Amino acid sequence: MKRLYIVGILLLAAIFFIPQQASAATALTSGKWTTGEITDTTTKQTYQFKLTKPSKVTVEVKSYMNELEAFVYNSKETNMVKPMHFFGADPTNPITQKETVYLQAGTYTIHTNRVAFSGQTGKYQVRATWKTNGSNEVEPNDEPNQAQPIEVNKTKIKGQLGLDDLADYYMVEVDRAGKLTVQTKSYMPFLQVELYNLAQVQMTKVNDFQQATNTKAVTRSGSMYVEKGQYLIKISNTGVLDSMGLYEIQTKFVGASNNEKEPNNSPEKAQTLKPNVVPITGLISFGDRLDYYKLNVPKTAEVKVQVKSHMKWLEVSIYNQSFKRIDTHNYFTGASDQLLVSKTLKNKLKTGVYYIGVKELGYFGTYQINASIPTIVPKAPTVKAVKKGATRVTGTTYKKSQVTVKIGKKEYKGKSNTKGAFSIKVPKQKAKTNIYVSVTTDNGTSSYKKVQVK
Repeated sequence: MKRLYIVGILLLAAIFFIPQQASAATALTSGKWTTGEITDTTTKQTYQFKLTKPSKVTVEVKSYMNELEAFVYNSKETNMVKPMHFFGADPTNPITQKETVYLQAGTYTIHTNRVAFSGQTGKYQVRATWKTNGSNEVEPNDEPNQAQPIEVNKTKIKGQLGLDDLADYYMVEVDRAGKLTVQTKSYMPFLQVELYNLAQVQMTKVNDFQQATNTKAVTRSGSMYVEKGQYLIKISNTGVLDSMGLYEIQTKFVGASNNEKEPNNSPEKAQTLKPNVVPITGLISFGDRLDYYKLNVPKTAEVKVQVKSHMKWLEVSIYNQSFKRIDTHNYFTGASDQLLVSKTLKNKLKTGVYYIGVKELGYFGTYQINASIPTIVPKAPTVKAVKKGATRVTGTTYKKSQVTVKIGKKEYKGKSNTKGAFSIKVPKQKAKTNIYVSVTTDNGTSSYKKVQVK
């Protein structure tokens, strides 16, 4: 009797824990319904489809069984859609479940089986429809070290995010300092676009795509002033797994046209700011937030430091040689990328060396800086008479200084010798032509001396 009891237990275990039997995988054709049937001997069936390119995929299952389940897996056995259930279905009232997902190239499997411990049998239909989306992103690009290179002002990328691809990385390189803009067109409401430097420090973030849908795109841009180098763009979903889809990105770059000399990020490396000459154009960027200039004041005088800023907030400070602050200014109300706002710091300074610091205060962009000391402006050169047919302009000025001859819209440059004499080669001159001559020294540029060809 005890032996019969043990045999009975073993038989029950075999009934409850025997694996569900499955058929070999059936290949699906896009858009075509395939009929399946769960029987007492076939309790699980498998279907496969292969994508050669990233695609939008719709999986549909129409069940005549109340106790059917359906799952969609990738090659790593990760479920790509919500499990499908068909409560309430019967042979006369089928229920259809449909899920749409964005999937990368690869092989995918649809599993159907009856609910555990169910003895129900019946028929159902399954269909997978897929369509490529024209994506030109190159997978894998899911990590920074796999970033796909894109060319500024040229390459336009069309990509997609899905449950098996939650992030894409791109690499962009700029050959000089300037403004880098990432423009994104998203069909996903929960997309996030981030710009990083190579140290993976976030520089900008854009995620305002809430009005986007699978059929209606929202376009947003994020910009940052950057130095020459390489930068990473990360495209990712912000955590809503059933909100996947397409996006397009392109990068735009405009050089800053700054002529400051880097590095000038400390007093020891300060760039010389010559007084009474044309302004220096500088750039405050994410990677360069502080610039220094050195100004030599040859004798006690009123000194004007003029700064024109595209940034609303920018700290401009004057320091003496002991680095004690003498004056400062930090607001440029109304400034923008399109508008320069000017401020002038006026101070009577004694003979000596001074430093001017230009520091970031939450904004990035370009500025212009120059210093004027009216009492030390060089005098205009002495110019000898210029006769018709002459091919040189001659005269005297400060020794070893740059001399500029302006005739119409053209300029001709040369240097004076150790005695101050100069002879600048020019085209053959016509009578009554006006010629303008100036000199530039360490103390600035003189006014023009005008002479007329005789």
